[in-house]
Parts: sequence; structure tokens; C-alpha cells
Amino acid sequence: MVVIMSFLIVETRTTTKINHISLIIYMSNYIYSLNKTFIQIDDPDPRASTPGTRKSEDRPSTFRAPTPAKLKRSRSASNNSKYIIKTTPEDKKQLDLKVARFFYGHNISFRAAQGKHFKNLCCELRPGYSPPSREAIGGVLLDQVYNEVREELKNNLINEEPVIITQDGWSSVHNDPIIAHCLFSANRSYLHSLQNTGKAKKTAEFCFDLIQDVIEEVTNQYERKVFAVCTDNENKMCKMRDLVRRQYPEMVTYGCAAHIMNLLEKDVGDSQIMKHVVELNKYFRNVHKAHGYLRDHGGVLPQLPNDTRWTSQVKCLESYTSNCHHYLAIRNEMIANNDDDMPITISRIIDNIAIQREASRLLDLLRKFANALDVLQSDSCTLADGVHVWLQLLHDPELDNHHASIKRKFLQWVEPFMVVSYISSPKYKVL
Repeated sequence: MVVIMSFLIVETRTTTKINHISLIIYMSNYIYSLNKTFIQIDDPDPRASTPGTRKSEDRPSTFRAPTPAKLKRSRSASNNSKYIIKTTPEDKKQLDLKVARFFYGHNISFRAAQGKHFKNLCCELRPGYSPPSREAIGGVLLDQVYNEVREELKNNLINEEPVIITQDGWSSVHNDPIIAHCLFSANRSYLHSLQNTGKAKKTAEFCFDLIQDVIEEVTNQYERKVFAVCTDNENKMCKMRDLVRRQYPEMVTYGCAAHIMNLLEKDVGDSQIMKHVVELNKYFRNVHKAHGYLRDHGGVLPQLPNDTRWTSQVKCLESYTSNCHHYLAIRNEMIANNDDDMPITISRIIDNIAIQREASRLLDLLRKFANALDVLQSDSCTLADGVHVWLQLLHDPELDNHHASIKRKFLQWVEPFMVVSYISSPKYKVL
């Protein structure tokens, strides 16, 4: 339109002698020529080639420009195509397996797969991807991952050293009896199986039958040689190891050094001082009012010993020594406020300076066993390291009062081949 008006102004200035009618005819022809040259014209009418019909040039032209909506959609499609990620059926299959492994590896409830926030997270990370349902994670995907892990275990054991089998048992959170078997080879451990024994009585013979099945599977299916069997030091486990030695005389059997060290620590810590500390910590942990006072004073959460948490006695004493001055301040504050809710037995423990002093000494003593336990349960600990740790405790002058207990536990654990390992170790240079 600007071109036309500019042309009109120029032309009217240079053609003053042309009348208005001629100017209009001239401009119409010019605009028509522009349409033919620069603007797309409709396809010719098929009737133009028919005799007696008007040719397409004689018909007025029509301009069909694309609408803004079509232009926007075409440009948007071309610009966004490189940012769109398509999820093929094979991609979904692999993603489902990775999601399932995440649930299994971190012990996450399958019900979380139905959560709105989990689905929104998957949608943000991969638009168009729908995560697996809880039924799929607990069903077909579980079977598939289990088979993959078994195959990975077989491949990992093919070219590695002889295998050590460990057996342990415990009760689940639902009080179900569980027996687990692990394979250890080339400084790596693999979980082999978890079995709910149900109503069966866990005798030495029953445990031997279970570990015999694992030995046969490792020997026949994985084609690996079982070198040793390791268990804890419970009485029936000691009897079970005797059964293994009689059935497989070429195998080495021994008890867990860390487990027996934990038993020794519990024996040393079983004193009247520990009972007072536990009673005091339990009061400030479980009674709401006392717990609120402790929190307001900035104290730490009191810890209690637990049979399934090794070194928990040390944690109990550490929390007690850290909170001692808070306990005393709380007791004085309650007296000042005429608050007599604190039992007299708790007040007497707080006021007893001798208990604080003996608890501090006991803590220093138990830390020696806790440090030894940390070494024994580390992944890099060898048999020679285990013997060396026990010998250090036996020759520690601060542990003379417990020398008999240490020696008894050490002789319960040590085997002749362990002594040979220690003597021949270049790390300790005994010879």
C-alpha cells in the first residue's frame, strides 16, 4: 500500500496533463501487473481451455494468503520438533526397569508409585512417560530384575576367586524369622538369598541343610569352588559349623570376629553404672514433660542400648555425659517452680557425682572395644588384621581387669589358620 501511494504521488506530480479517468485506468493496470508478478494467483479454471470460455487471465485474480494461525502452528512445529523427546515402547521398558531398581535398591514402598508427586516428577523429567504401577513393580518387573541380578551374579563370579559363604539370621519388623546367605569373593559381597523359615525350628541341622543347598548351587550352577563358611558365634551356629567340617573337610569354617567382639563389649558394659545411665536416659527420652525440658535446654536426644545396634552402649554413655549438666539444670528448675513430677529415683541419680565419674571411665573403656569393632567389621579387614586387633586388647594395660574375658573370647574365635595368616603377613612382620 505504501508503494502504491508513493507511486501515486510521483505519478500525479509528473502527469499533470493526464485527466483523472486516464490516471485511474493506468493505476488499475499497474496494480494488476503487480498481482501477477509477486502474488500467488488461483489455479487456472479448467474451463479456460474449453472453446467459448473465458481464459484465466481474463478473470479477476484472488490472493489466498496463509492465515496467522496456520503460520504460527507451522513455525511452532518446526521450531519445537528438535526439543521433543519421543518415548518408544522399548524406551518405556528400560525406564520402567530403572524405576523398579530404584524402588528395590532403596527399600521404598511400592505404594509410592501411586503418589501424585512421584508421577509429577516423572512427567517433568520425561514428558509423556507414564511410570509403572505398584502392581507392575511388585510383579512382572520384580521377576525380571531378579533374573537379571542372578545373571549378573553368575557373570561376576565366573572369573573371580574362590567363594566364602556367610549365613546369618534375624527377625523382621513383622517378627518373621529370616535366614540370609551372602557370597564373598575378591573383596566383594553379593546377597544370595533371603528365606522366611516360617514355623520351622532353626536348629543346627536345619541351618546346615540350608547352607548345603547354597554350596551345591554355587558349585554346580556358578561353577565356583566354595573355600570357607562363616557364621556368628551362637551355640547352634557353632554346632552347624561342625556339621559343615564333617561333610566338607576341605572347607575352612570360622566365626565372625566382629560379632564376638560385640558380645565382649556387652559383657564389659554390663554393670550397675550402665543400668543407672539407662534409667536416666530412658526417663528423659520417653517422658514427654522431661523430654520437653531437655529440648528447651538444648540437650541431645538420649540414646539407649540395642542388641541389634553394635556400639550402642557407647552411644548411650556419650549422650549421658553430654546431657549431664542439662539434667542437673532441669532438676533445679523444677524444684524452683515447685514441680514435683520428677521421681525421687531420677533425682538421686542426677545428684550422684560418683555415677557421673564412673560413667566417664566406662565410656573410655568401651571406646577401646568399639574402635576394635569398627576395624573388624570393615570391608578391608583381613584375618591377620583380626588377630592383631585381639592381641592389642590382650596387651593393653588399661584392660587388665578384663584380661580373662578378652582371652576367653579370643580363644573362642581364633583358629590355627588365622595364626598362620598373622605370622606370615608382611604387614605385621612377626617373623
